[in-house]
Order: sequence, then C-alpha cells, then structure tokens
Amino acid sequence: MVHLYPTVKFEYNQCIKSASIILKNLKTGKNSPGKIQLRDKTVIYTPYNALLPGTKYKLTITAVAETGEKSKPIDICFSTITMKNKYWMDVKLGSIHTVTVYKDQYPVRIMMASGGRRGHETPKGTFYICDRGSSFWSPRFGEGATYWVRIVGDILIHSIPKDESWTTKKDEHAKLGLPASHGCIRLAEPDAKWIYNNIPSHTMIIIHE
Repeated sequence: MVHLYPTVKFEYNQCIKSASIILKNLKTGKNSPGKIQLRDKTVIYTPYNALLPGTKYKLTITAVAETGEKSKPIDICFSTITMKNKYWMDVKLGSIHTVTVYKDQYPVRIMMASGGRRGHETPKGTFYICDRGSSFWSPRFGEGATYWVRIVGDILIHSIPKDESWTTKKDEHAKLGLPASHGCIRLAEPDAKWIYNNIPSHTMIIIHE
C-alpha cells in the first residue's frame, strides 16, 4: 500500500556514478518516468507524475559504481493505496503547471494552473481540502478571486485574480501554466467553479514539481 507520490531510496556500499530506474505499470505495461538523484552511495527516485491508485507496479534499478562495477538489476513489486472511487487531485508544478482531477484511477478534468512564483513557492506535499467560499478580497495584495477551496493555511485553489472593479486581470490569466501567484493555485474561473461545486472536503491533493 504505497503512497501515490513516493520517494524511493536505495543505499549501496560504494559511491554511485550512474543509475537506471524503470517503473512499470504491470496492468498497462507502460513505464512511469521519473527523476533520479545521486548522492554518494544513495540513489533517490521520484516519479514525474503521481501514480495511479490500486495499481501494481514493478521498479527495476541498476547502478554503476565509480569503480565501474555494475550491480545486478534489483526488482521491487508493490501496490499503491486504493481510493475506492473517490476524487483526488494531482498538482504538477513543473515546466508547465497543471491540475488533474481523478476519480479513482481515471482522470476526469485536466486544467492549466499557476502556482507560486519565485519567493512565494507553493508548498509541496500531500494535503486535504478544508473549507471553501464563493469569493474573497485581499487588501494586502489589492485583488480578489472567486470559488476558493483551502489547501492548507492561507494557501488556496481559486480563480484568476480580479481587480477593484471585480474584473478578471487579463495579464494574470495569460500566465496560466507558469508560476505567477503568491503561493496559491490559480485556475481559470470555470475550472475553479467546477472544483468548488464538485470536489468534496477532505479530498486528497498531491502537490509536486
């Protein structure tokens, strides 16, 4: 019962020069690409996207030591946690920011988004939707937004900001897909409204690069 966005670490008895990791969905046969980091004797792997719930995977790793010695392939099979037909959300803040809403194993809505810009980075990790509201106004930033749901603290999912006349800021809308916010996750207003109306409290949100 592995989490949907795991970090996998392998420890060797020699310093590692390179490593190859293949993570395969055993149901579809498709590989899930990910990021590999080398730290002396440790190999760290994180997937680029959240894994699917209730799914069996096989991870195969091969490493090469600084001496040139190549390890034998190591296979690890595991199953991910089940969601039992519930909604969950995968927020990817990579080169293009997106929010994908799943119901169990199936994506039901994919949305362009904007997470936090440099100095105002959106927190990463696993969170659960708290309260919600139809609109808010921030005197501090001189702007407001509609259809918000709370991720954690003052970090929300909400619409593109609106100005004092309650008009959507076109220049901010044009930034969808790129880091632009003060830490919140921004969506086009129809997408924010859909989440507000359809996604229940306590829904799991995974935020990652």
